[in-house]
Amino acid sequence: MGRLLHGLDPGEMRLRAETARIERFRSLEKTGREKTVRIAKSIPTRYRDRYVKVHLGEASPRTIMRAHCEQCVGWEEAPVSIGTCKSFSCALWRTRPYQAKAGDPG
Repeated sequence: MGRLLHGLDPGEMRLRAETARIERFRSLEKTGREKTVRIAKSIPTRYRDRYVKVHLGEASPRTIMRAHCEQCVGWEEAPVSIGTCKSFSCALWRTRPYQAKAGDPG
């Protein structure tokens, strides 16, 4: 049996997280922003929830930056593409996610 966190087993936690993602997406659909919903449906599942949170106004500034960078690289291999981004003129370039830490190789 997996570890219990807050009295929930890992399967229950995954189910609750998935339910929350579905509810957020339904909330986005209710806003009437068809273009945003259409784009959200085309985003790979791994990145969709972050995009929805941004458009519902539920995201932190760091999450907003991350979603912007993921969208900019087209969600393809986002961590690698963002970490090696060469768009030096981008206002977010110095604070982009997935950068190698100072002194780390690669």
